[in-house]
Amino acid sequence: MKKYTGKNKERGKDKYTVTEVGTLIEHFECQFKVFGEGQNAIREKLDATYEQVGKNTEEIVLLKVAVQKNTEEIGSLKTDVTSLKTDVTSIKTDVTSLKTDVTLLKTDVTSIKTDVTSIKTIIQKHTEEIISLKVIVQNVTTKIDKLVESIEKLIRTKVDREEFQVLEKRISTLEAKMASLAR
Repeated sequence: MKKYTGKNKERGKDKYTVTEVGTLIEHFECQFKVFGEGQNAIREKLDATYEQVGKNTEEIVLLKVAVQKNTEEIGSLKTDVTSLKTDVTSIKTDVTSLKTDVTLLKTDVTSIKTDVTSIKTIIQKHTEEIISLKVIVQNVTTKIDKLVESIEKLIRTKVDREEFQVLEKRISTLEAKMASLAR
């Protein structure tokens, strides 16, 4: 392609030759073609950019919705956390109270265990004393039975004064022993 140099003007001609005009047209066509191709490339890039902007806009809208939802959930969670903090404080107070109560109960249980041990010892001692008293009562009962038999024999037989006095002494002695045992 030949460039226009403007030689015809130098020669004083205001007109161009057909070849020069054809060359200029060819040159302009080539330039328009390159320009058109550039425009097409720009148009394709612009279309792709518009498409991407559309996708990004949709994603931004979705993100805004998600952010709004997250903001609401965060607000709800803050309320829940505040409520939980209050509950934890209340539980801590209750636990402290329970610890105090458990300590008191431990003290009471220790005291009760000591009392129960003492009571068991006393019961054991009383049981032994009751067994001992049963033996004594059996012995006394046996002696009284023998004495009653003896008295019955004596009553059946004639008793003289001396024997009666001995018998009286025995009965007095037995009554005194019975009285002391009864105490």
